[in-house]
Amino acid sequence: MSISRRALVLAGLAYPFTARGQQSCGLPTPDDIEGPFYKAGAPVRSSLVEANSRAEKLIVSGLVLSMSGCKPLAGVRLDFWHADDKGVYDDAGFRYRGVVETDAQGCYRLETNLPPPYMGRPRHIHGRHFRLRDLKRSVVPAKAGTQVLFT
Repeated sequence: MSISRRALVLAGLAYPFTARGQQSCGLPTPDDIEGPFYKAGAPVRSSLVEANSRAEKLIVSGLVLSMSGCKPLAGVRLDFWHADDKGVYDDAGFRYRGVVETDAQGCYRLETNLPPPYMGRPRHIHGRHFRLRDLKRSVVPAKAGTQVLFT
């Protein structure tokens, strides 16, 4: 089974970003239910791929832009998590949990295994984001949670 181009494009819409050179950023991505399985403290890593998984590999990448001026945002922390190939979330450790940070151009990239549909839910990855500078100042960061759904 291969992942359609449409699914990958929709995956990239999880966070407020737009194509380079576009004049308007449009509407911000609305906050959504981040899910009951969020666990703070996930390690910073760009790959959640497990070699022994039979699931397809999935790459989620994008560009995070400011709403004012559509400028790339560096230092945005994107926290991702999803279920394993049996539809189970790891509550004991950080399997299929990780944090990526946007680079100086506001870009991010995450590699993982495609999660399965489970309990009547479509395939999905949870995500939330916040600015690193807020963490360094010990300020409670503004965050937004969402889910990327695959059909």
